[in-house]
Formats: sequence, structure tokens, C-alpha cells
Amino acid sequence: MVKVTENLCWKIIFLVIVCISFQVKADQTEVIHIDRKIIEQNIGETSPPTLPFYPAGVTNIKICNANEVDTLIRSLHTEREFKVNASLLIDGKKIGEKKVTLPPGRTVPVTFKLPFILNSKHEIKVLLNYEKPDNLLEWEKALNFSKREAVTNIDIDTYNKIAFVPFKVKIDGDISEWKGIEPIVFHNKKDVFPVKERDKWKGPDDLSAKIYLGWDDKNMYIAAEVKDDKHFNLQSAKNLWDGDAIQFAFVPFSVKVRELVTNVGVSLSKGRSLAYRWGSGGSSRLIARSVYAVKRDEEKKVTYYEIQMPTTSIRFPAKNGQMFSFNIVVFDDDNGKGHKYWMELTPGLANKVKAEQFKNYILWK
Repeated sequence: MVKVTENLCWKIIFLVIVCISFQVKADQTEVIHIDRKIIEQNIGETSPPTLPFYPAGVTNIKICNANEVDTLIRSLHTEREFKVNASLLIDGKKIGEKKVTLPPGRTVPVTFKLPFILNSKHEIKVLLNYEKPDNLLEWEKALNFSKREAVTNIDIDTYNKIAFVPFKVKIDGDISEWKGIEPIVFHNKKDVFPVKERDKWKGPDDLSAKIYLGWDDKNMYIAAEVKDDKHFNLQSAKNLWDGDAIQFAFVPFSVKVRELVTNVGVSLSKGRSLAYRWGSGGSSRLIARSVYAVKRDEEKKVTYYEIQMPTTSIRFPAKNGQMFSFNIVVFDDDNGKGHKYWMELTPGLANKVKAEQFKNYILWK
């Protein structure tokens, strides 16, 4: 509440005009609550100035799937419910419109289903038009209900595409069926972390890996071929990361908040395949619903990993165009006393999880 005296009323209105005249982003705008009685007393028979007023703003636009646009619309009026017409424009062409009811002071999620799938660079714009209420109070008649818009850009080509698997995946540690899928390859010194340990890496026979990713209508799949001259893992499931193992994580995209990280490790420890989920991301029964196998070929000095995980347990649907971020680590233990270094897709998973450093991926047919 801003308390004002009678002779300061119009000065305050003038200041409001000045403040609002700056094009402040909707998600940074503060609604100033002015004493309506004082305004009404001072308006009298005179014509008050028109105040630009934004009853609502777009606080976020996010593409979580390539055939949907999610947005958040926030009411900036603390006392009145508004009707808003939200229009979606892609590359300047109107794609759809929705009528949204905004309770006072609330944020409402709105999803636009697209009649096509985004497949390149696009400009995404959400435009808000307000229906001015018929029952305006006297003090509200001075308000000009201005349009609001928000724009974002997306380039689908910057997302790493994960192929739909055209074959029946059998989780048995034999990854020969994956040879037709383009792998993620770790085989250079630049893939080794921490950086200070890179001189200890003796080349691809010491540690290197090919990582295969795929999906079908129900599951995500990960297969790995890890070249490792010595295999050791003497850890329990909870600590399996401190030995020869792989650790990977998914972060589903969300317009509301960044989802929790689904963080999983798999290893061959003391002769048996182990898997473990750290943190609270994903389903609590993720491991129980998953299928995994790890096999070691001591003659070839190669360890094979295969994992099948239901996407519903990772908290995103298995459908074309679905987006998320992902990271994977391959740990190396040469003596059974714990790992000394690892290979990682991008920093942000080993040691401390920093999901904002993960790479962006998209399921693609």
C-alpha cells in the first residue's frame, strides 16, 4: 500500500506514467497498489491522464517438444480476474489462439499444439490481447489495457538427435546390433577429466569408449563399448561410481521449473551387474523397472554395457521431437582403490551435478 496525501496524488500518477513508459519486461514488472479512494476523490470532474497498464505478461516460452510451444502467462493485477487472448506466431505466421482466464496474481501455463514439427531455425512469438472488463471501477477507467508480447528463438539443428531404433533390442551385453547407430566417441586426451590428470592417460587402450543412444515407443536405450586395460570395481551399489563404471543423467525440459536430474550409474562389481539411482529425479522404481547387463571380455580388454529404461520413469514421453538434456561419464579404476580420472561428454556430472552444463538432445525419427 502506498499512502499518499491529496496534494501528492497527481504527482504519484505522473511518476507511475514515467515508470511504466519504460519498456520493462513483464516478468520484472511490479504492480503498484494505489489507494483508490484518494484517486477517486482527486479525479472529480476532471479528465485524468491515460496510464499504460499491462494486466498480464508472458514470463516464459519454452519448447519441450518440437511440436508444442509451452508458455507461462502471469497476471499482474492483484485484485481482478482478466480474460486474455493469447496468440502464437511462428516465423510471423499465426498458428493458434487461446482464450485464457487469469485469476488475480496467478500464473497460468498454456500449451499450443503445433500442426507440424519444428525442424530448423524459428522465431516463436506469443502475443497477449486483453478484454477490458465492462464493470470497471472509476479509478480503473484511467487505465489503457496495452498489448503485450514475448519472443524467443530456437534452432533444432543445435540439438543432438537420438535415433529411433529400427530393431528389437535384447539386453544381454552383446551390443553387435548397435553397429548401425552413430556413437558418441571418447578417445582423446581432451575427453579426460580432471584436466590435471590428463597426462596419466596412456591412450585409447588405457581408456576409451563408444556410447550408443536410442529409443522406441516406450524406452530409452544406452549401450557402451568401453576399452579398458584393467577392470576393477569393488564398490557397493551406492558407491559404484568409485570404480570402473558408467554414470549418466537426464533432465526433462519443463516450462515451469527445471526438472530434477535423473542420475544413474551402472557397473560390473564383484562379478555382477549393479545399477543405482542417486537423488530424487525420476521414478523411485526406475531401477526396478529397468533392464541392464554388463559383460567383460578380458581377452579383448573391453567391457560392454546395455541399459533399457522406460521413459515414463525418467519423466518424459517417448515421442518424436521430445527434448531433454543429457550427460554421461566413464570412470577408470586401475587397481581397485577407486577411480583416478574419467571421460565425460561435458563437465557437470562427475564430482558435482551442474545440469546447466549438460548437452541438449532430441528424440528424432
